[in-house]
Amino acid sequence: MNKIFIILIAFILLTGSAQAYYKTGRGEDGVNYPYDAIAEYHSPIIFIPGMMGTVLVESGNWPADDLWPGHPREDRSELMLNIDGITPTVAGVRIVPKESMRLVWGTDIYDGFFKWMGNTTITGYTFRGKDLATGKYGWQGRSFYDHPYDFRLDNRLQVESDQVDINLNDFVDDVLEKTHSKKVILVAHSMGGYQARMYAAKNKNKVRAIIFFSSPHHGAPRAYQTFTKGYNFGIDYKLITTQQIWDMGKNWPGGYQLIPDWEFVKDENGNLLSMQETLKGNWIPEVMYNMLVERAEGLGSEAEVQAMIQENIRTGLNSHDVADEMLVFREEFNKITLDPQIRVELINGDKQMTTQFFTSQLVDAEISYIPKILGYQQGAQKTTIPVKLLKLEGKETDEGDVTVPKRGLKWGSYNTQWINEQHGSVPNNKEAQSKMMTIVNELNHDQRDIDRVRKINNTISNLLTKLVAKSPEVAKSQAEYMAKKIKDEKERLAALKDRQEKVSENLKSEKNEQVKYEKSINAMEAELKGIEESIKQSNLQRYEKDLEGRVYYMMFHRLLKGRFNRVQVIIPNEGQYEGEKDFKAFVVIDNYKVIDAGIGNIKPMGVKVTVPTLQMFNDIIEGRQSLKHAYEQDLIHVEGGPMVGFLAKVASLVEKFKNEA
Repeated sequence: MNKIFIILIAFILLTGSAQAYYKTGRGEDGVNYPYDAIAEYHSPIIFIPGMMGTVLVESGNWPADDLWPGHPREDRSELMLNIDGITPTVAGVRIVPKESMRLVWGTDIYDGFFKWMGNTTITGYTFRGKDLATGKYGWQGRSFYDHPYDFRLDNRLQVESDQVDINLNDFVDDVLEKTHSKKVILVAHSMGGYQARMYAAKNKNKVRAIIFFSSPHHGAPRAYQTFTKGYNFGIDYKLITTQQIWDMGKNWPGGYQLIPDWEFVKDENGNLLSMQETLKGNWIPEVMYNMLVERAEGLGSEAEVQAMIQENIRTGLNSHDVADEMLVFREEFNKITLDPQIRVELINGDKQMTTQFFTSQLVDAEISYIPKILGYQQGAQKTTIPVKLLKLEGKETDEGDVTVPKRGLKWGSYNTQWINEQHGSVPNNKEAQSKMMTIVNELNHDQRDIDRVRKINNTISNLLTKLVAKSPEVAKSQAEYMAKKIKDEKERLAALKDRQEKVSENLKSEKNEQVKYEKSINAMEAELKGIEESIKQSNLQRYEKDLEGRVYYMMFHRLLKGRFNRVQVIIPNEGQYEGEKDFKAFVVIDNYKVIDAGIGNIKPMGVKVTVPTLQMFNDIIEGRQSLKHAYEQDLIHVEGGPMVGFLAKVASLVEKFKNEA
């Protein structure tokens, strides 16, 4: 194979490389690219965290005040909502979601999941897009997003309401625009599954699949425990107490909506309490009692204590309005059905000791105080609270994930996989991650495509290395040819100048013969003009430039580094994506290297290369098929754009210099 043809091969075979998806001139990293790549059939992933899984900040401060999780034991009163579950307790405060939580006080919330998703050698997905420090992309560029949200609020607001900072509907539209995709894959942990379900029900044409990580579709008794007995989600008690959790979130609709949709509290006789009695009975929860005890400290008379009780006591759960609205939410939520074209997968934790229901007792409750007589403290006294205290005891089995029992995790007949893991750690669990990516690969064909482009990448990298090594040799051959051409032209130029001098002498002589030789004079003047034009057209500069090696210059500096650097590859009927049967890849070359590639259509396209079958594609990549033969026999079809003319020039050069190359 001649040396010039090696360069032609390089151009034809630049079909792909394992580096990036979703390139856009609107680059999220602040860089504008001179091309776009579109793969509408490949779905990006959007992760929706669970309850308390989002960092919340107060946007009115500068810099923004990190309220959740904030610092241990700090005042979080700005996160409180009034009894209506809507208005903030602290007037004028504006809470906005900042990001999904990663590490909190040494505890891994979602850090393991994000690191795993960002490891392009494992998943192929990246969270932040281009690494500006290295200038490199992962396999797909920005293809993994998360949707942090204000978990305190009603989940229905999170889907499409303008009352929240950014709702899921707007967020999905933004991701689809940035990735040039038609549908997303929603991956939802815990309460995030509520929003995924509600969104998908109204947007069937924008959702490819939902993968639920331990979402409590029917609620969890532990949520009820948060508002009664107290529960701090397994956080170190030294960092935040159950009492602090209740005081901060006692009116949060998001928390109420996690309460089960079945009767789960039994009375002393073993009978199930109605939901009305469970939510709004004439009793006070233990967390309310603890608050009253704390506020009684320092009060010096029974009258003061009773006045404090009457001012602060609320029976049942703290907000009856929010509890009633929760029942409405549950009724609506349980009626949700999804279009069959949306794939639904459940990956749940199991084999953990989990509260299935509560047994309850209603007991008398008293508050101690130390009376003062004439300013002196007397012995401790007690006063009775006018309503009963609800005492709960959770009954556990190993059917669940610590937080949610199996009954709450199941949803209809959808495919469900179970792993031995706790609720909060399911996204970080390696087995859960593997199951998730198996599903994603079946939808997006990532592993298949990664395998193809890795083979191509190795082939192209080796070929480009050979090209760079060959370029001096090609340039030398071309330079030797052009040196001979210049030598011949110089000899021709010298002969022309000799002829010019002779013609000038003859002209001078003939002019002395005056008018009778006018015709001859005119002919010689025309010949002299032609000689001068020929000398002018000889322009030694263009030959001196070719001494640098015209082939080297055009092929390496103009093709590999210039504007002709985008190639589209198509293998018919080998994509098998949703809505796209062909496999389409693109590649971008700069400075003798593949700098960007992936699946999809690249715009503007330099040239299109069609390999008719996957077998031929593999044969060429793996060296069983001669590329030269495939190209010469038109088995590989090359077309499109200004490159067609350039390829013709290359072919001409190949023929012209075949003896030298």
